[in-house]
Amino acid sequence: DQAQLRALYAELKALPETDRAKHAHILGQLAELIDQKDAALGWYQAIAEDDEHWFNAQLRIAVLYEGAGKRQAALDLAHELQARSADDPKQAGDAYLLEGELLARRGNAEAAAVAVYTRGLQTLPDDTRLLYARALLEANLGRIGEAERDLRRVLELKPDDIDAMNALGYTLADGNSKLEEAFDFIERALKAKPDEPAVIDSFGWVHYRLGNLAEAEKALRRAFEKQPDAEIAAHLGEVLWQ
Repeated sequence: DQAQLRALYAELKALPETDRAKHAHILGQLAELIDQKDAALGWYQAIAEDDEHWFNAQLRIAVLYEGAGKRQAALDLAHELQARSADDPKQAGDAYLLEGELLARRGNAEAAAVAVYTRGLQTLPDDTRLLYARALLEANLGRIGEAERDLRRVLELKPDDIDAMNALGYTLADGNSKLEEAFDFIERALKAKPDEPAVIDSFGWVHYRLGNLAEAEKALRRAFEKQPDAEIAAHLGEVLWQ
């Protein structure tokens, strides 16, 4: 509700200066939500280094730099955060994810983003977030074997990771490979997240690969009703064509 967000932002912004400083992080978040990007940048930059929100604010600053076309400044900040967080695996992982996401947003830069995640994994070999992010980009680049390897490693480290189950099942199904195993992964994910459009889409797609066109159509129509996006529409269109 933009009206309520703007009212809350105005209320916090009207506080005395010392109180505003205490709420700089939430003021920055609110400013982003109401599309006042320059104001958000100012609030984040005002957060002191000893503040618990400083690191997260720096992540947002990099994203705002990217959105404003300051691409090199965004990458420079990501690199600085990687160096400064070497002793904190969580923050270091966040910093590598940031750089990869910045690059992935740019045209034809997915391979460069994969290289960033690979660099991060040299330092943080068991960071499941980096493995998962790299796997999704590898799949987009047609590197199915590499994507499968990374997703299987995620599931070794986190056997109950529903997103990784779904992603591995979909990757196998999309590559028309190991379809019975793909079905098992997706079915497990669907039991855990029965109303998740992405999982329902995967369920429909693996049925399609198995030749179960009626089941595929039923699942894909349900997924499209929940989330009418282009990829689900393409899958449904392929099934209807067949």
